[in-house]
Amino acid sequence: MSLTMMKTALLLAASLAANVAHSACEFLGELTIGIATITIPDQTIGAGTVSGSELYTYNFPPSLAASNTGVAASDFLLKCTAGESLIWGDSEYEMISGGNGYGYLKTGIDNLYIRAYTAGGSTSSLRFPTASGGEFSRTVSTLNNGNPRWADIGNMRFVLERVGPVTQGGIIPAKILSSWRTSDGSPLLFIRNSAFTVNVQGCSVSTKNVSVPMGTVHRSKFRGVGSTAGHGEGNIALQCDAAVAPTVTFSGAHDPETSAEVLALNNLGDANVASGVGIQMLYKNTPITLDSPIALGKLSGPMAVNIPFSARYYQTASTIKGGDANATAYFTINYE
Repeated sequence: MSLTMMKTALLLAASLAANVAHSACEFLGELTIGIATITIPDQTIGAGTVSGSELYTYNFPPSLAASNTGVAASDFLLKCTAGESLIWGDSEYEMISGGNGYGYLKTGIDNLYIRAYTAGGSTSSLRFPTASGGEFSRTVSTLNNGNPRWADIGNMRFVLERVGPVTQGGIIPAKILSSWRTSDGSPLLFIRNSAFTVNVQGCSVSTKNVSVPMGTVHRSKFRGVGSTAGHGEGNIALQCDAAVAPTVTFSGAHDPETSAEVLALNNLGDANVASGVGIQMLYKNTPITLDSPIALGKLSGPMAVNIPFSARYYQTASTIKGGDANATAYFTINYE
C-alpha cells in the first residue's frame, strides 16, 4: 500500500516538473499589460451602392502602443522559448471571412465592417482578421530575430468599411476590437473602440451644382409685366437606397418688384446687371413656389430619381434694361 502511494506521488511530481519546463514567454523591462481606446467619430453615410468604400481609418502608431504598455516603441517586449507566437486577435466582435486578403469584424449593421492591418513596421503587412476570418499569428523568432518591438509591428490601422448598400443606421457599441497576446496566454495590449453612431441618408444627390443656360433674350420678346421669354432646362439626379418619399424645396432671393414666385437677379442694381426682369422656375410646367416642398411620391425601393425643371425670364417692371441676367437658386432634399 505504501509503495503504491509513493509511486503515485513520484508520478505527480514528474508531471508538475514537466509543466514548469514547458515553453513560455517572459516580459522584459517595464512592460505592463495595456488598455487603449480608439475613437471612431459618428458617421453619416450617403445612399448609393458603393463597394470597397473606406469611410474612416484610425491610425494607431507604435508610440501609442508603447505608451500604453509602459515602454518605448524601440524597447524589446519579451523573450520566448522556441515555438511561441504573438497573436493578434480576441475581438469581442464576430470575425468573418472577407476578400482581397482581409477578414472583417461585424459591426451589427449589414455591409458595414471593421478590418485592421499594419503598415510601416519591419514586417510585411499584418492583417486582422485574416482572410479566413481568424486571428493573426506570427512566430516570435521571426520578429526582429526573436526580439519583438512595437516598432516591428508598425502602425495599426483600423478601417471602417462599407462593402455594399447600407440601408439602416444604428449605434456601434463599445467593445474590444483586438488584443495582442502570446500563444502561452499572456496579454500585452487590449484595444477598445468607443461607441459611435451611424446615420444613413435615404437619398444622396448625384448632381449638387446644376447650371441652366438661358441664352440671350432680346427685350422685344417681352409683352409687359407678367410676360415671359427665354427657356432653359436642368435636372437634379438622386440615388435613393430605400423605399422613401423624397421632397425637393427650392429657395433663393425673391424679386422685390413682383409678388409672383420669381428669383431676383444676382447683383441687382449694379450698372452691368439687367433690371425689370427676374427668373421663374417651373416643375412639370407649373411655376415653382419658393420655400415650399414639392412631393416626388413614394419610391418602390432603391432607384435613381431625376427631378427635371425649367426656367424662363419673367418681366417684373414696365421698363426693361439690358445687361447680365443671372440668378441663383438652392434646393434641399428631404425624405421620410
